[in-house]
Amino acid sequence: MVESQLTLPTQLRGKQLWVSHGIGDTVIPIGRAQAIRKKLPVDLTHQMLPWGHEIRPAEWAAVLEWPTTLPSTKQIFTL
Repeated sequence: MVESQLTLPTQLRGKQLWVSHGIGDTVIPIGRAQAIRKKLPVDLTHQMLPWGHEIRPAEWAAVLEWPTTLPSTKQIFTL
């Protein structure tokens, strides 16, 4: 069952979360993504990017750099 595989918001509390989103994304509209992010009880690092629903090398570089900016005691969750 899919519901049993979902992470509950309470399980995310206190964790770090990286989210990036393309301004021109037609697969996941920006408004929908923002509504979901507002419901998550996490310390959010969010990046809006000037493209659509894709991942480019600059975004990968930012994702890989991100954990090095966090205190070592923080728990990390990427999405």
